[in-house]
Parts: sequence; structure tokens; C-alpha cells
Amino acid sequence: MSDTNKERVFVLGLDGATLELMLPWVRQGRLPNLARLMADGAYGKLRSTIHPMTAQAWTSFMTGKNLGKHGLVDFFMRRPGTYELQVVNAMSRDGESLWGLLSQAGKRVSVLNVPMTYPPEPVNGFLVAGMDAPTQESQFTYPPQLKEELLKAVPEYRIEAGGRRPVPGDEERWREFLEETWAAAEARFEATKYLMHRYPWDFFMVVFRATDRVQHWFWKHMDPQHPLRIPGDEKYADVILRTYERMDEVLGYLLDELGDGVSVVVVSDHGAIPVGHKVIYLNTWLAQQGFLKFRSDSTSRVLGGTNPVSGFLWKSWRRMKRSLPADKRRALKAAFPRLERKVTSHLTFADVDWTQTRAYAMEQREAIWINLEGREPQGRVKPGDEYESLRDEIIERLRGFTDPETNQPMVETVYKREELYHGPHLDKVPDLLLLLAEAGYRYRVARHDPSRERKQAVEILGSRQVMTDYRANAGHALDGVCMFWGEGIRAGYEIEGAHIMDMAPTILHLMGEDIPNDMDGRVLEQIFAPQFLASRPAAFRDVEPKESVDIAQKTYESEDEQEVLERLQGLGYLD
Repeated sequence: MSDTNKERVFVLGLDGATLELMLPWVRQGRLPNLARLMADGAYGKLRSTIHPMTAQAWTSFMTGKNLGKHGLVDFFMRRPGTYELQVVNAMSRDGESLWGLLSQAGKRVSVLNVPMTYPPEPVNGFLVAGMDAPTQESQFTYPPQLKEELLKAVPEYRIEAGGRRPVPGDEERWREFLEETWAAAEARFEATKYLMHRYPWDFFMVVFRATDRVQHWFWKHMDPQHPLRIPGDEKYADVILRTYERMDEVLGYLLDELGDGVSVVVVSDHGAIPVGHKVIYLNTWLAQQGFLKFRSDSTSRVLGGTNPVSGFLWKSWRRMKRSLPADKRRALKAAFPRLERKVTSHLTFADVDWTQTRAYAMEQREAIWINLEGREPQGRVKPGDEYESLRDEIIERLRGFTDPETNQPMVETVYKREELYHGPHLDKVPDLLLLLAEAGYRYRVARHDPSRERKQAVEILGSRQVMTDYRANAGHALDGVCMFWGEGIRAGYEIEGAHIMDMAPTILHLMGEDIPNDMDGRVLEQIFAPQFLASRPAAFRDVEPKESVDIAQKTYESEDEQEVLERLQGLGYLD
């Protein structure tokens, strides 16, 4: 819908998009609209969070804050006083969103499919929740009546693309995954066109996840040097390029439709990097170093995963649930409310002897927790000197953790959490955060094939073995992308030093709004022409300190949580 307001911004989110792919294709003339943005605007790498995970990165984008302030550190967080994890969503966030702040300022906002926005918050406009919304049956829109209107206007619309993980040798599964991914992107584009013309807005944002999905599974098909590439992969060699080309066409439509009176921002939450055939099992390494203890020698053979009972329970539970209709699944939960939690917690740490464990890994990222007295239910490390001494010892030992083939370090950097983050939710962040060497290593914390022995902290797999386990062949990189185009933006300017936390304050500045002084991000003043900055210097406003939200108590109903878990597993975020 047309509008005369000059301070309008359209944000196009391309999940996982990376300049490492964009730049060569721009030079080849394959992405003409991105080329136009780069020539007439500002562009550059955008540093993500550590670790570059979708949930925490998009949350830092929308709040302008670090993890220690907004409290959302992954798709999962620890249940207080337990060794269990729970799935998080927007209710787990402490801090106002960019669109919430704009709504308070009287701006009309339109938000479509941004991750970590379920349940949808009330805004001055509308919000359609992203991939953390459990099902199409959930109330995933604000206002609620928009859901029916959207599904009537775009019947093919879906919250997240379906499709089972691709399986080697199963052509139908590969085709199904790709078709589902592209179909969901097309439906989202149709929803974007419908909503941007149907409702007035000052700020519009939509995120397309197709780029991330195809990179995870089709990178080896594109890259002849990928260690997992096998004969026949060339059939899908152009899948990632074709996806970027389609997103470029979407951008072209927006540039033509919006005209010169709207600023356009392109952003990704992280980049992408190929991963190979070497798998790091951090709990195995911790056990070998004497920091973690399993209950008996009979279970130590599965140091990198769960025991056979756990695997059987997990598969049986999921098989039983999938075979039941929704009403029967709800009845099962009502009859046995604690059963699922018992099963899933058994999967995670069934074999750990906590009385003799000082450190452990639990999330699907490279991080270590200390088994701390007063925090963990069976903590044995005292806060203070003992805690600090143990962290220093683990860091020193990790320097000697080397690749068995090359003898090169497998860990590039180890951070103590307070070196990266600060705020009232620092306790939600693991005690040590690892960055693996840039060699495409895989990382797994728990389950693998429970029938196989796990005696080594690093496993070297054959390509067919990796693919038989249905593992993605690309992961997340620290550097995503940001682009700015519009009045007052410097032309052809390459941005350096941008962080994902800088996006919210910069967009607020673009829209003529003051920036709350509790944001950690900064306005990217270097992207603006001098005359623009002179006429509109960045302005800040004081924010009254608020009590932090007890975010650990806010999560899904059990049935919805399971739906999200299964989606994350299908996407490769959960093994």
C-alpha cells in the first residue's frame, strides 16, 4: 500500500546468506538486483553471535542486545535445577523487539516469519510468527483474525517448509526436500506481496529461510572439493545458486514496487561453511581428560552418545506418537504427564555419574558447563577459586586437542562467558564457549548410533557413513551479510566491523527514532552520507532499569514443544 511517509524501511532477511557465495555470483552477473544494491548502497559482512545459531542471532538482531541481556542462547535452555533442556520461544526473550519499540513510537509495523517471534506479540500492525510457531493450527498471528485471512489469500502458506531429511540413494527424499523448500519460499513471497499491499506500514520485515535450508544439505553438490562429494552429486550442483537467484528476483520485485521513498535493508543471521567427515565428541574428550565420569565401564563404550536403552526409548516414543492422531497424543500426555520428560532426560545423561563429574557438554553447540555447586542439582565444583581454576585447566587442555590426521589444533579459541557477554542472564550462557578451527569439523554432544563404540573424541567417517547418518554437509559461519540502500546511504561503500546487534539501532536511526541506551549495538554511522548525518545525528534516550524477566519459566505446552523439537531435528539442528 502506498504511503507518503519518508521514513519507511523494508527489511529482507535471507537466513544464512553469505557474501562468500554472493560476491562471485554478483561478479558473474547472476544476481543483478543484489549487484544494484551493492553499487548504489552500502554492504559488508555482518558478524553474528558466538555461536552463530539462528535463535540467538535473530534475537540479538531484533533487540540490539547481547545474549547476557536478552537471555536467549539457543533453541534450548536448561530447566532450572536440572540437567534437562527445554525448547525456547519469544516468551523466553528478555527485552523489547525492534517492532515493539517502533509500535510504541506510533510506527505501523508488518513482521512476517522472523524466527523466535512465537507467540506473536501485540504490535501496531501485524505479526506472523516464524519457525518457532509449533503448527499451522497454533495461533501464529497478531491480530488473531489475520491467520484466517492470510490462509485464505495464500492457501499454500506454511510456517516452515516440510520435507524429510534427504537420504542417500533415495531420490524421492532429495526431490521432496527441495520442492518443499522452494514451495514454502514461493508461498512466503505471495504472502509478502499480499500483506505489503493490503495494510499500511512504515516498517516491513520478512525472512526467507530457503537459503539456509539448501546450504545445509546441497553444499557438497555445489562444491567439487567437498570431502563428502560422491558420484551423482553433480545433479543438484546448481540448487544453491538457483535459490539465491530466486531471492535476487524477490529483491528486484521489491525495489521496483517500493520505489525511491523506502530504504531497503538485506540481512542474514549468520553465514555458511562446508563441514566434512571429522566429528568431535566433546563429552568423550571431557571423559578422557578426567573431567566427566560415566557410571561404569560397560557404558563407557558409548561415551559420545546414549546407551542402547536410550536409543530404543527415543525411537519407540517417537514412533508411537507419530502413529497416533492429535487427540490421542494429547490423551496420552494427560494420562502420563511425566513420561516424555523421563524418556528425553534419560536420552541425554543416562550414563553420567554426576558425583564424579566436574564438567560436561549438553547443547547442540560447542560449549562446556561446569558442574557447579548451588546451580546444578548434583554440583561438585565450588564457586570461586575452584571454579576459576577448573575453567583455566580445561582451556589449557583444549589447546592440546589436535586433529588425529594433521596434528593441528581442533579448537581455535576458548572464551569464558563473561569475556563475550554481560547482563542479568549471563547464567543462561555456558561457562566456556569454543570456536572450532576453520576446518569444517562437525560437533556432536550426545546421540549417535548407540550400537557403535565411541572410544575416540574425534571420529573420522567415510563419506557414505556420514550420509547414511543423514547429516548436513554445511553448517553456520560467523559472518553473515548486511546491505543498506536508500536516501542518505553512501553508494558503493563496503562496511567493516558490523555486528548483528548493530542492526536494530541503525534501523531505528533510519526511521528517525531515538535509540534506547540499553542496547549494546551501535548505529553504523559510516554507512550514511556526511550531509545525512549532519542533518540527522544519532540520538539516544535513557531507559529506566527494569527487573529482569524470569524467562526460564516461559515455554511451550508439552505437545507444542514436541512439534518444534521434531521440526528442529528435521532441519538438522538436533541430532
